[in-house]
Amino acid sequence: MNKEKTWSIDLTIKTYESDQIKEITDSIFRRLKRKRLDVGANLVGIDSHVKEMILWLHMESSDVRIVGIYRVGGIGKTTIAQAIYNKLSCEFDCMSFLENISEKFNTQGYPLLQNQLLGDILEGEGSQKISSVAHKAIMIEAILLAKRAFIVLDDVDNVDQLEYLLRNRGWLAKGSRVIITTRNKHVLILQEVDDLYEVKGLNSKEACELFGLYAFKQNLPKSGFINLSCRVLGYCQGLPLVLKVLGSLLFNKTIPQWEGELNKLDSEPKVKIHNVLKQSYDGLDRTDKNIFLDFACFFKGEDRDFVSRILDGHDFRVESGIRNLNDMCLITIPRNQIYMHDLIQRMGWEIVREKFSIEPNKWSRLWDSHDIERALTTYELVCIYVCLILVIFQRIKGVEIISLDLSKLKTILFKPDVLTKMTKVRLLKVHSCVYYHDFKDVYYHDFRGIREEDYDDIIKNTSEMRLGMNFEFPLYKLRYLYWDGYPLDFLPSNFDGEKLVELHLKCSKIKQLWQGNKYLERLKVIDLSNSRKLIQMSEFSSMPNLERLILNGCVSLIDIHPSVGNMKKLTTLCLRSCDKLKDLSDSIGNLESLEILDLCYCSKFEKFSGKGGNMKSLKELSLEILDVSYCSKFEKFLKKGGNMKSLNELFLINTAIKDSPDSIGDLELLKILYLSDCFEFEKFPEKGGNMKSSKELLLMYTAIKDLLDSNGDLGSLEILDLCSKFEKFPVKGGNMKSLKLLYLRSTAIKDLPNSIGDLESLMILDLSDCSKFEKFPEKGGNMKSLEYLCLQNTAIKYPPTTFLDLWEGLISNQLCNLQKLNITQCKKAGLILVLPSSVKEIDAHHCTSKEDLSGLFWLCHLNWLKSTTEWIRYQNMGSEVIAELPTNWCEDPDFLGFVVSCVYRPILTSDDPGPYHLWVWWYPEIAIPKEHHHKSTHIKASFNNKLMNTKKCGINLIFAGDQQNHMPMLENPQNSGDNGSTLQDTNGNVHGANQDDEHYHIPTLSSREFLEDVMIPLPDIVEEPHYKRLGASNQVHYQPFFIYSNFSPYEIIFEANKLFLYVSLNSFYLFFSII
Repeated sequence: MNKEKTWSIDLTIKTYESDQIKEITDSIFRRLKRKRLDVGANLVGIDSHVKEMILWLHMESSDVRIVGIYRVGGIGKTTIAQAIYNKLSCEFDCMSFLENISEKFNTQGYPLLQNQLLGDILEGEGSQKISSVAHKAIMIEAILLAKRAFIVLDDVDNVDQLEYLLRNRGWLAKGSRVIITTRNKHVLILQEVDDLYEVKGLNSKEACELFGLYAFKQNLPKSGFINLSCRVLGYCQGLPLVLKVLGSLLFNKTIPQWEGELNKLDSEPKVKIHNVLKQSYDGLDRTDKNIFLDFACFFKGEDRDFVSRILDGHDFRVESGIRNLNDMCLITIPRNQIYMHDLIQRMGWEIVREKFSIEPNKWSRLWDSHDIERALTTYELVCIYVCLILVIFQRIKGVEIISLDLSKLKTILFKPDVLTKMTKVRLLKVHSCVYYHDFKDVYYHDFRGIREEDYDDIIKNTSEMRLGMNFEFPLYKLRYLYWDGYPLDFLPSNFDGEKLVELHLKCSKIKQLWQGNKYLERLKVIDLSNSRKLIQMSEFSSMPNLERLILNGCVSLIDIHPSVGNMKKLTTLCLRSCDKLKDLSDSIGNLESLEILDLCYCSKFEKFSGKGGNMKSLKELSLEILDVSYCSKFEKFLKKGGNMKSLNELFLINTAIKDSPDSIGDLELLKILYLSDCFEFEKFPEKGGNMKSSKELLLMYTAIKDLLDSNGDLGSLEILDLCSKFEKFPVKGGNMKSLKLLYLRSTAIKDLPNSIGDLESLMILDLSDCSKFEKFPEKGGNMKSLEYLCLQNTAIKYPPTTFLDLWEGLISNQLCNLQKLNITQCKKAGLILVLPSSVKEIDAHHCTSKEDLSGLFWLCHLNWLKSTTEWIRYQNMGSEVIAELPTNWCEDPDFLGFVVSCVYRPILTSDDPGPYHLWVWWYPEIAIPKEHHHKSTHIKASFNNKLMNTKKCGINLIFAGDQQNHMPMLENPQNSGDNGSTLQDTNGNVHGANQDDEHYHIPTLSSREFLEDVMIPLPDIVEEPHYKRLGASNQVHYQPFFIYSNFSPYEIIFEANKLFLYVSLNSFYLFFSII
């Protein structure tokens, strides 16, 4: 027999939630908030595909399954995958739908896809600052191995695209599912998928219905159009996309118009899908055709507002055109982004090419790097060392749009007059900086530590554009210029930006935009982010309509030109990580439209101008991450800050500010004020009284000792977090009628005023580590919304008298929603003898008064935990137990539910088998569907898992009257019977075990040290589904809120007179049935 071991554990009491209740609740909420994909309206024939695919996924299996969907474009592969994703993703720990992988990979590489995948599987938690593609791949693999994932990889046309996303099934945890859609079956074979699903076209009935929904707004063709509709179905070949497009084209047209359109198709002896789609394009007017081609060649995937801003005023009816294209099903606008199907985009490309298919120098739009190279080298190609000298000839002068990705070309050298003949160019985009794509998810302040020579090495690429001396840039019609890694010190002197709307020169080597002054009346956006050599900005007076100025990461920038104050329409000024910037010009106060001012990580920034008082539209002054080491000289806020009437958010975290001026009280619309980590901040002004709109006030790690009643009306305040030196809560604190979260942790507070009870909206009251706090006010008031009360490590001697009042029913509306009570390390915890029935969790770690602690077990429905095997009537050795149900058990008003228990030991790899563990769980009556109450005579529970050795288990019905029957036994835990039941007290002593038996160990679900000791996770505690949510029929499938393990998923199934309930746990699952 192994030597007897004594285990030191914490004691946690709860009804039916674990110590990880917050983590579990957060996980549940995240699942509930997971957004469904928009699969569009008028879906036809999709259900059969979804049902068949779900069978192929073998959801009941714990193995990894990868299924590929393939066929031609427009057949509906993505729609099928989206529908399956919406139906199944909630059953998994994490999920991700990566759409248009081939397109995104070809244009932006791995970083964009990796960032999206990491963001999805981490569900937005934290910011990933990993720059390396390989390192991100390692992180993806590590996360996916720990979570049961559902991932869709849409439109993969090469296995290389998956190398750093999802290399193989070895990256996936058990039970994970992956769907890959592609047009290339060979991709799926190389990826070694488990099954290949070939999507068939719609049958004649389905095709007719789908076409009718678009052509007639009804399921069937109208009288007189039946024969014509049959002709259409022949052209469309069962492709849903083509049916939609052609149906939209023919909607609301007469029979002669139908015949005319169909005759055009008949003129082609070999009808191709391209011809069918082109019919819709031909039906557009000239303006809409141009907008469509711009979308196909340049704007696909861009934000709708951005597109409208760039094209507006160029003789385009932009909004009208977008609506027309959307109505014609040539584009879609999910999440306000312009998208079009690949087939339609390719059709647009063919239209651009059709007149001069092999002469790209004559095309109106150039989007493919190799086509651009051909266009620029049509007549002359001179090789000098490793560079290509490109000579421009007049025959390229008709181009309007150029989108050049230099990463797909060799190093190239443009002659000075490269752009002089391109007089019609409207949109120019040159992507040359690998740095931007690989590192764009890294925060700007992370760039500061990079040495200049290292930075130059980073942004160098195997391809770059070298511009010769005297480079010319006379693009008179240019509306949009995007050129990351721009290689010159200035824009050319002949640069003409008369029609320019946006200028983006990220990661450039520019030192100043241009020399002299240029009048740019239409310019709205300038973005020079990470232009580390930028020393100064040009004069702004010639840019009267500038709205956004972004200079993040311009580490050499010393100041902002005083003319910045002339930009009356400027709404956003971003200066994050401008390390040499010390202050702002006095003229900054004239920015009447400024809404966002970002000065984060400006390490030498000292002060605002004393004349900054007219920024009356400022909504966000963002200094939230300025720490002392970087902003140690920033001491004073604007004395006339009160003139910023529209200021909504003020972040002054980690600054050297000591106090705030009286004017801060005049910020009547201020909602958020963060002063945390301002260690020298001591007081608010005595006349700070008009912050009536404030919702969040964070003062952690400041020197604030109290909040004066003169701080005024805080009736809108919802979150208040105070510091360690805070001593006294304001007597009029009850005026904070909207306060929901009050954090007084680690403060020097000794008591609370009676007015605290007037906080009727308060949900969380945290007094943890308030070592001087001894008592609640005698009149606890009406905190009827309070859900969480934390008294951890306080000096409280007496609990709120409200607890007793509740028990006696004297004040029924007080603390009626309290769900969680934390009395960890409270010396007098045992004095709390009664609690409201709403309490679901009591945390009593390290309670020193263990002689009184037994009373805590009777505060909630799980009062029988202390000596389980004494009162659990039905027990059996092994992993299964059956109990007989008494007559009319379900009609007894005292019936509370079932308690099940299991004594188990994990199967470990070491020779030491370790202790047995006792797991107890309560299934409340409300979780049992009423329709099964009168149909069942027995109940069975069984515990099964390959990693567990189950010694015995038990089940019992719980009635309210059992409390008195078992009280004497619980008060003397040593009186347990011969079944070997045990309990450990707070000192780790084991009671009630037979001397010749193994020791049982009650696992503390919140003890991470214990989890590490046994090297196996304890059960997840799950919320039982309400019977009203379950529903019932002869066979109804319902997926509850379960937290799944890495094993197979489980679900609830109702069949006739049996209830099978599979509860998935980390360490084992419980099979629970009513027979």
